[in-house]
Amino acid sequence: AEAALAALARTDRAAEALPELLAHAGGDRARVAVYAVTQASRQAPPSRLAGALRDVLGASDTKVTSRKEAVRLAAARLPVPDAAALITEVYARPDTHPDVR
Repeated sequence: AEAALAALARTDRAAEALPELLAHAGGDRARVAVYAVTQASRQAPPSRLAGALRDVLGASDTKVTSRKEAVRLAAARLPVPDAAALITEVYARPDTHPDVR
């Protein structure tokens, strides 16, 4: 299962696999899935990536490590105004883990 998740990021349509990969951000395979998301995000249009990252950052069951990587991806892959808005939104939430901030 982990090999299949990792392979999704290496296809010619890796951006289409983002929802499937991000669905594992709170589970036992989060480390593999989030690493694959980082690779797949290179092929994703910023508008699609922003929505996917917002969903992950808003989910209560997402692991802290996955949320930290989602913030990093937002900063690296989104246009500056979009990244700043998303990161500010996450930072301002009272329940945001200190490591995510």
